[in-house]
Amino acid sequence: MVRFTNIDYEREIAIVAELSEGKQKRIIGVGRLLGDPVRGSGEFTVLVHDEFQNRGLGYKLVDLIIGIAEEKGFREVVGRFAADNDRMLALTEELGFVVESSDHNVTNVRLELG
Repeated sequence: MVRFTNIDYEREIAIVAELSEGKQKRIIGVGRLLGDPVRGSGEFTVLVHDEFQNRGLGYKLVDLIIGIAEEKGFREVVGRFAADNDRMLALTEELGFVVESSDHNVTNVRLELG
């Protein structure tokens, strides 16, 4: 329980995309950056609700994660996703990531930061 309630902002951060529908709020996307300050590296994950696919939300979340990683002084950002996730592959390549490896299950991407 402590791990979920006491976040170490030097090591991880979550960005939540929220939609207000009247008085109700709904989470429509989440981006996370898990950092290793010693290595100067961060791993990202992004989830976007099915209704909000192909609207640029995933792109925005990854772009924000890259900015946070740069602010933290990270040298690189890496990600892993299902090899058949063509939309994530196109999104990461558009943002400058390069494919490090890919097999029939997982694609690994890396972005070197300035």
